Amino acid sequence: MNAARLSLGSLGLCALIASCTPFHRNQVAWIDGSSDAVNGGRSTLNVRWSRTIGEGGAYIPVENASTAFDHVRDRLYVGSSDGQFLALDSRGRRYFEYDPEAGVEAAPAVDTRRGEVYVAAEDGRVHALTFTGEVLWVGSAGGTVRQSPLLEEDVIYIAREDDAVVAMDRTNGEVFWTYRRDGNVEFSVSGHAGLAATDDAIITGFSDGTVVALDRTDGTIRWQRVTAVDVEPEEGTARQFFDVDTTPVLHEGVLYVASFTAGVYALDPASGSVLWREEGFSGVTGIAAHERMLILASALEGVRAYDLRLREVVWQRDNESGAPTQPVVAVPFVLVGETLGALRALRIEGGEEVSRIDTSTGFSAPPLAYRRYGFAMSNGGVLIAFII
Repeated sequence: MNAARLSLGSLGLCALIASCTPFHRNQVAWIDGSSDAVNGGRSTLNVRWSRTIGEGGAYIPVENASTAFDHVRDRLYVGSSDGQFLALDSRGRRYFEYDPEAGVEAAPAVDTRRGEVYVAAEDGRVHALTFTGEVLWVGSAGGTVRQSPLLEEDVIYIAREDDAVVAMDRTNGEVFWTYRRDGNVEFSVSGHAGLAATDDAIITGFSDGTVVALDRTDGTIRWQRVTAVDVEPEEGTARQFFDVDTTPVLHEGVLYVASFTAGVYALDPASGSVLWREEGFSGVTGIAAHERMLILASALEGVRAYDLRLREVVWQRDNESGAPTQPVVAVPFVLVGETLGALRALRIEGGEEVSRIDTSTGFSAPPLAYRRYGFAMSNGGVLIAFII
C-alpha cells in the first residue's frame, strides 16, 4: 500500500497550486491577446460558447474530469469536483442534471449504441444512466476512481487509485472480480493509468512501475512487465518515482507505455516482451499516437513528438505554466493543456503553436475532440466549446 502519493506540485509543476489560488473571473483570450468577438473566427480554436459548471467559491477547484460526447444523440456529459453532473447538447443547452453525491474526477463512459452513460464518482460508486437521466443502477467499485471506465459488451472495467482493477456486470453493477496490486511503494506520483483492451486482456500500469495484462474473464495475470528493474538506484536521499501512470496506447499492433523514471516502452501486447525502450524520456504522464508519431507529454520535459520510423524526437515544446495534460490528437493538430496555463493547439508536423485558449486558471483535464468540435473543462469549472 502506498505510504504517500505526491502531486506533481511537489516537483514545482502541478495544478494543485491552483486549488489554493484566490478565484478570479475566468476570461477567454487568444494567443494575440484579442477577445473572441474581435478575433472574428480567424483562430484555429474558435470558442463557440462557455458555461460555468459547479458552484465556485473563494478558491479555484482543480477539475480532472474530461467530457464525453454521444454524437448519435448530440449529448455532452460533464462532471465536476463538487459533485455536479450535467447532460448538455453541443450548443450548451441542458438536458438533465444528476447528483452522484460525490465529486466526479473521471470522464464518463458512453455507449452510443445503447444510449447509456456510466459515471464513476470519486467515492467509488458507479452510476449507470440512460441518455435521458434515468438511473439503471448504482454499484460500488470499492475505492477512489479518477480514470474513465472501460466499456465492453457485458462488462464495465474500473481502474482504482489504490492500484486495483474491478470488473462489474453492466446489467446490475455486481462485481465479477477484483485485482489488487500489492506493491510496496513508499512514494509515488499522484495519478493513475487508465485501461486499455486487447481481444483477451485488460492492460494498465501501477505505482510500483509494473505493467500488467489481466484476463478479461477472471482477472488473473496473463503477463506482467516490471519497469523498475531498468532504473539504476541513485545515491543520496533523492526520491525515485517508478510509476507507470500513462494509459497504455495500442497503435498499429504495438503497446506503448511510459514509466516516470525508466522511460518509454514499446511492448508486444500479447506477451509483454520489450520491443524497444527509449530511456531518454522522464516524467512522461501522457501518450497519444498518430500514424508514425508518438506524442509524449512530460511534467519535466514538455511535449515531444517522437518519430517511430526514425526513432528520434522531431520536435519539442517546453512547458510554460505547469504540467501538461494528456495530449489529444485532432488532425492536423494535437491539443494539450497546462495545469497553470492555456489550452494549446500544436501542429502534429513541426510542433508550431497555432492557437490557444487561456482562462487564467489552467487545465488539468484533457480536452475532448470529435471531428471539428472540441470541448475543454478548465480548472475553476468553466466548460468551453470550440471549433477546431
